[in-house]
Amino acid sequence: MRAKKRKLPDVAIENKAQLKSKIDRVGMTNIEVPLVFKINKETIRSSAKAAAFISLDDPNVKGIHMSRLFSRIQDLANKVLSAKDLEKVVKSFQESHKDISKSSELRLNFEIDLQRRSLTSNMTGWRNYPVECVLTFEKGEVHWQLKYQVVYSSTCPCSAALSRQLIQEKFLSDFAKRGPLEIAEIAEWISKEESVCATPHSQRSFAKVEVTFKKSPKDVIASFLNLIQKTEEKLKTPVQSFVKRSDEQEFARLNAENLMFCEDAARRIHDLLESSKDIQTYKVEVEHQESLHPHNAVARVWSK
Repeated sequence: MRAKKRKLPDVAIENKAQLKSKIDRVGMTNIEVPLVFKINKETIRSSAKAAAFISLDDPNVKGIHMSRLFSRIQDLANKVLSAKDLEKVVKSFQESHKDISKSSELRLNFEIDLQRRSLTSNMTGWRNYPVECVLTFEKGEVHWQLKYQVVYSSTCPCSAALSRQLIQEKFLSDFAKRGPLEIAEIAEWISKEESVCATPHSQRSFAKVEVTFKKSPKDVIASFLNLIQKTEEKLKTPVQSFVKRSDEQEFARLNAENLMFCEDAARRIHDLLESSKDIQTYKVEVEHQESLHPHNAVARVWSK
């Protein structure tokens, strides 16, 4: 004989809240879910961490049914990631608690691995980009936010100028008692290690960008790829994957052509995002992790 199904207590519904107030967001974070998406017709798998929230607008209700949120996150597992599916899930959070909630939120953190070609040697290697989707559902509308990070190199303009001054002074000192110089002599002097007596300092730098869209993106991954690509192109010195000596030399040349304070980098990305017709609002933070001193240089810009 089957055991008789027992009715289990439901404290979240049966008990009333002792302190009566609304809660803006309540839910779960760090939900593990495997994702599938496509890049250039290639199927990619990525492990994601999701967060699911609703608003608790009824001040008398003690708690929500978190398992309902969890079960709907599982609808994303092993399916090709689409904007339509994400919107369906975030709507379902609120709809599963429609008597007590007016809005909901879905956050999805994962990483996109991209093959990057070297600067001159025609080799390829992988780069990893952390990204986050944030969807909010309220008053019948879904609002989209994408967050991503780009890592790049920044060479200090001030340090470069100071280095050039020292090299110039050494050149004048070394040839103070000489008459006219041959080009070959100057070239030989430049090639000596002791001649280049100062070098500018560079640092690994990070651009963290948040954008909200005017309307739902047609393709989530394509939107990320487009933003990442254009940001790297605007900064001009993204960190490299596969590097041989010729690539390193080209990277040094690019850094010399693109001397940047953190203010310069922030303005470049600001200019990029301002020109986009799809972006509603944005926030940018660039951080140059200084090699000169232990504190970092940071600049932030956002839409008005």
